[in-house]
Amino acid sequence: MLLLDEPFSALDMHIKMQLEDLVQATLHKLGKTAVLVTHDLAEAAAMSDRVIVLGRNPGRIRKEIAVPEAIRRLAPTEARKHPSFQALFDALWVELNAGEREGGSHE
Repeated sequence: MLLLDEPFSALDMHIKMQLEDLVQATLHKLGKTAVLVTHDLAEAAAMSDRVIVLGRNPGRIRKEIAVPEAIRRLAPTEARKHPSFQALFDALWVELNAGEREGGSHE
């Protein structure tokens, strides 16, 4: 298992997207699992099988959102172009905003 904690946050967009594609392809080729920690909703949606939205309280899971198969099977660069990508991004955005209104905890 590979833990990636904000690995692309300091990169310009062009390099970031190239590395996202490379990391995902390498993980698939090797059959390995990764945990990606990010504040970038598009990155989370494009690189993941599922997105775990955490609350403000450490360790509190607010929601788990499955990434549709049609998006999961694509490289991150291509996933962002998929017709259902915006709906996934919007669902993540709504969940984050709901967490802000509720104080960020999930009981």
